[in-house]
Amino acid sequence: MGKYTIVKGELDPTEHHALETVLDAMAQEAEAARTAKPDTRGLWGATGLTDNPLGFRNPPLPRR
Repeated sequence: MGKYTIVKGELDPTEHHALETVLDAMAQEAEAARTAKPDTRGLWGATGLTDNPLGFRNPPLPRR
């Protein structure tokens, strides 16, 4: 009937086609994620819980 074999349960042709459509879409998304170019920029510009807005402030200079 198709490229997927239903092991348990009886599906009519409409349900089988809908299941094939969903599984094909999931397979395409997985293939796209597997072959996607990795992000080489790293985390520059990303915001998160580790932000430190005072991290680049000039430290106080020692007094003589």
